[in-house]
Amino acid sequence: MRTAVAIIATFLGLSEVQAGSPQVPFHFFVTSAERIVEARVGTMETRWQGQLLVTDVTLQPQKNLKGGGSEPFFITIPGGTIGSTTLHVSKAPVFHTGEDVVLFLRQNDWCPVLGWEKGKLTVVNGAISELSGMPLELLEADIAREMKGK
Repeated sequence: MRTAVAIIATFLGLSEVQAGSPQVPFHFFVTSAERIVEARVGTMETRWQGQLLVTDVTLQPQKNLKGGGSEPFFITIPGGTIGSTTLHVSKAPVFHTGEDVVLFLRQNDWCPVLGWEKGKLTVVNGAISELSGMPLELLEADIAREMKGK
C-alpha cells in the first residue's frame, strides 16, 4: 500500500496546482477536492466566453469517492477549437468523448479540476494510465484512507 501512495504522491507532487505554484502532496488533492468522482466523458462543446474559448464537458458519474450526485453534470474547461480558431491553455486537462476518468473537483471560476491536468486521471481497463497502471481499486482505497486521515 505504501508503494501505491508513493506513486500517487510522486505523480501529483511533481505538478503544480496552478502554473507557477509549488509542489503539492497527494493529501492536498483528497482533502481540498469538494468532489472526487469516477465518471465517463460524454459530449464536449466548445463556445466563446467573452474573448476566450471554453469547452463544456458533460460527465456521467460512475462512482463518487467524495461528495455526491448521480445525475450527469458538466464542467467548463479553458480552451478548445471552433472552426479554424484554437485556444490551447497550458496545464488544462484534456478530455476525450467516451473516456473513463477520476476527477478531483472544486468550485473555481477558471478551471474546476483541482491541480488542472493533474486532477484528471484516465482509467483504462481498470487501471490508472498516469500512475503506471495502478489498479483503480488501489487508488480508491488510498483516497478513502486519506479522507480518514490515516
